[in-house]
Amino acid sequence: MATNDDFVVQAQKVHEMGLDLLDTAAKSNNISQANQNNFKKIYMDFVDIINKQQKLLNIVTGRMLEQKDIIQSKLDKLTESTTSFAEVVKDERRIHRSRSRPRDKKNTVLIYSKDETDSNKVKDKVQNVINPSKLKIGIRNVKNIKKGILIECNNDEEIKRLTDEIERNEILKDTCEIRQPTKLNPKIIIYRVSEDMDVKEGLVKLKEQNLELEEAVLTHEYLQKTRNGTNWIISIDPKSFFKILKTGKINYGWQRHSVREYLKVKQCFKCYKFGHLAKVCRNITDDKVLCSKCGQEGHKYRECRNEAKCLNCTNSASKTFNCGFLNLNHARAASSCLETDVLKRNLDLMCLNEPYYYQGTISGCPKGYNQISFNRDPRTAIFIRNSIDCIRISVERDLIALSIDWNNMEYIIVCVYCSPSENLDNNIIKLETICTCNPNKRTIIFGDFNAKSSAWSPRSTDLRGRVVLEFINKMDIVIENSSDSLATYSCEKGESWIDLTLSKNIDRNLVNSWQVHSDITASDHRLITYSLCEGFSQVHKRIIWKTENMKLIDFKLEISKLVRNYSEKTVSRGNLDEILSSFCHELTLICKKCKVKKTSKKWKSAIWWTKSLEAERSRIRALRRRFQACTESAERVRRRIFFKKEFTKYKRSILDAKTNSFKRFLEKLVNKNNLGLVKNVIKFSNIELRIEKIKLASGDYLENYGECRDFIIKSHFPLVSMADDFVINYDDNGTYPEFTVNEVERCIGKMKRGKAPGEDGFSLEIIEEIFYADKDWFVEIFNYCLRFGYFPKIWKELF
Repeated sequence: MATNDDFVVQAQKVHEMGLDLLDTAAKSNNISQANQNNFKKIYMDFVDIINKQQKLLNIVTGRMLEQKDIIQSKLDKLTESTTSFAEVVKDERRIHRSRSRPRDKKNTVLIYSKDETDSNKVKDKVQNVINPSKLKIGIRNVKNIKKGILIECNNDEEIKRLTDEIERNEILKDTCEIRQPTKLNPKIIIYRVSEDMDVKEGLVKLKEQNLELEEAVLTHEYLQKTRNGTNWIISIDPKSFFKILKTGKINYGWQRHSVREYLKVKQCFKCYKFGHLAKVCRNITDDKVLCSKCGQEGHKYRECRNEAKCLNCTNSASKTFNCGFLNLNHARAASSCLETDVLKRNLDLMCLNEPYYYQGTISGCPKGYNQISFNRDPRTAIFIRNSIDCIRISVERDLIALSIDWNNMEYIIVCVYCSPSENLDNNIIKLETICTCNPNKRTIIFGDFNAKSSAWSPRSTDLRGRVVLEFINKMDIVIENSSDSLATYSCEKGESWIDLTLSKNIDRNLVNSWQVHSDITASDHRLITYSLCEGFSQVHKRIIWKTENMKLIDFKLEISKLVRNYSEKTVSRGNLDEILSSFCHELTLICKKCKVKKTSKKWKSAIWWTKSLEAERSRIRALRRRFQACTESAERVRRRIFFKKEFTKYKRSILDAKTNSFKRFLEKLVNKNNLGLVKNVIKFSNIELRIEKIKLASGDYLENYGECRDFIIKSHFPLVSMADDFVINYDDNGTYPEFTVNEVERCIGKMKRGKAPGEDGFSLEIIEEIFYADKDWFVEIFNYCLRFGYFPKIWKELF
C-alpha cells in the first residue's frame, strides 16, 4: 500500500505529464484552439481537486498521529506491572525507630570543673567570669549535670566563641574542662550465637559477611546466656543500625541469625520496681528483705509459701494515703529540710507542731500543697495536697481539725499540740468533743502530747500519760505507736516517746505502715509517717439465683435430694443455726452446678441490612477477586471497569436501604404517638362535661347535676361511722398458733416474683421450689423457730 509521500510524488508526476501533454497538443495543428482551451480548463480543475484532497489528507494524518500517541501512552500505563498492597507494605512490616521529621539539632557544650563536684558552684564560677553580651552570644539554656553544667547556644559559631573564651581565660582554663556531648549508639541483639565464639574475630566476620556493615562502627557489649542459647549484644552506629534492622537477619559464619533492636528495662531487685537499679534504691533499706514472689516482707523467695502475685500490679491496683508528722521546734533549718522530705516520701498530708513562723507565713510548704494554720503565732499547721478536698472543722492555735474525702470515704484529721508547761485537760476536752460529734467516722489524731506511758513506749506512765490513756479508753481509740520503735524525741539530754498517732474506726487491714525515721530533720524530733492502703472502691454485684437461669429438671432433682437429706435430721435449738447455714451453702452449690452456661451472643446485623444486600456483597467480592486475579492487561482493565460500576451501584443500594429503614422507623413512631389527638381535643373550648340521668332503685331519675355527682361519690367512697368503739382483748395466757401449710403457701403466692431480698441471692422462685419439694418440712422449720423463740443468725445477716 502506497504511503502519503508516494501519493504526493505520483500526483506531481501526473501534473508534469499533463503539462507536457498540453504543450505537445498546442504545438500540433490537429487540435483547434477552442478544444485546447477546454482541455486545459478540465485539467486545471482536476489539479485543484487533487490539491484539496491533499490538504484534507494531511489534516487527517496529523490527527491520527496524535491519537496514536495518546493510545500508546495509555497502553503503556496499562501494561505496566501493578503494585499490590502486599508489595507496598512488604518493607514496612517492622516499625523502624526512625522519626517522621528530624529532631532539631541542639548546639550544646559540657563544662566540668577539675576541683569542684557541686554543679551550682561550677555554674557560679562560669557566670561570674564570662559575659555573654561582650561575646555576642545568646544563651538558650543552662542545666546542671553531674559535676558540671550544660550550656546551650543558638549556633555552632557561638559555641566556638564561648569555648575559645573559656580556654583563654586565666581563671577557667586551668580549673575547667570542656567536652562535646556524645550521643549513645543504639544496640542490637543477635540471637543464638555460639558460646565459645571469639568476640574480636566475630566483629571482623560481621563486617566481611554483611554489605550493610562494611562501614559500621561495632562495639562488643556483652553476651547474654538464656535457656534457648546465647545472645550477643552489640552497639552500632545509627546509619548502619537502620540498614541492618530493615533486613532483620545477619550473616555470621555458616548461619543466618535473627537480629533486633536491644532495649533493656531497668528493674530494682530490692523493691522490684522499674526505672532504677538496686544500688541506688531508696524505697527499701538494706536491713529489709522483700519477697519477689508474693511481695511481702520478712522472707525470701525460697522460703515463700504464698500465692504468686505481681508486686507492681498489686500496688497499682490500690490507693495509698500517706501522712506525716513532725515537731519542727521552731527551727528554720528543719523547715528547709521539711520540703524535701514531703516530696521525697510522696506525702499527701503533713501535720506539724511548733512550725517556723515568720512574717505571717510558715516556711517549708512545698509547691502543690495547701497550707492550713492559725493566723497568729500558730503552734500547729497542716500541709495538704491541692487535689484532696477538705473542710475546716476547727482551726485554733494548738489544734486543727479537718474533714477530708479520700477514696470516697470521709476522714477526720486532727493535729494537736500539748505544751509541757500547760494543763492537758483543755486539749483533751476538745478532742473528746470532736470524737463525740463524729462517732462513726474514721479519725486520725497526730500530736505531741508530752506524755509518757508504757502503752506506747518502754518508759513508765506519768500523770499526763494517765490522762491520755483515760481519753483513749473512753473514746475507744487505737494507739498506732509501737513500743519497740525508735524514740520520737532525741537530743543531747536523752530520748523520749512523746509524739503519738491515734486512730478510730479504721480497720487494721487498711493500715499499711507506721514508722519513725532515723533521717536527720534538723529538729530534736524525728519524722513519723503513717500510711493507709485501700483498694479502689468497687460496688459489689450481688448474684441473684433465678429458676429461668437453671437447668430446671436437674435443679428440681437436686433440690428434692437436698430437702430429703435435711428432713431426716433432728432439729434442736443448739443446731438450728448450723443446719440452716449448711443448707444455704449446699443450695448455693446446687445453683452454681445447675446454672445454664451463657453462650456468646451471635453478631446481629443492622436493622437496615437485608438478605439481598448480603447476596450483593458476596457478588461484589467475587468480582473484585476475579479482577485482581487476572494477569492479562486488556482483560484486567475490562474487569476492573465492570467491578467499579457494580461497586458504585452496591454503595448506592446501601444508602437507599439506610434511608428507607429510617423513614419506616419515623412512620411507626408517628403512628404510635397519639399525643397530637389529645392536644387537638383540648383545643376545643366548647366541650362540656355532661352526666346522663341516673336511675335509682325506686325507679326515679336524678336529673340535677349536683345530685348526680353526690350520688356517684357516695357510691364509690361511702362514709364510715366513727360512733362505734372497737375493744380488742388480748389473752396473755394463750399460746400463739403455729404456722400452717396453707398460710405459708398464701404468703408465698402474694410475694413479688423475681425478687431476692437477702444477701444470699435466692429469688422467690427458688424458695418456692424448696417449699413444694417438702411442704411439711419447710413449715416445720418456721414452727421450730416459733417454739424455741429464736431467730436464726444467718437470717439476721441475710435480711
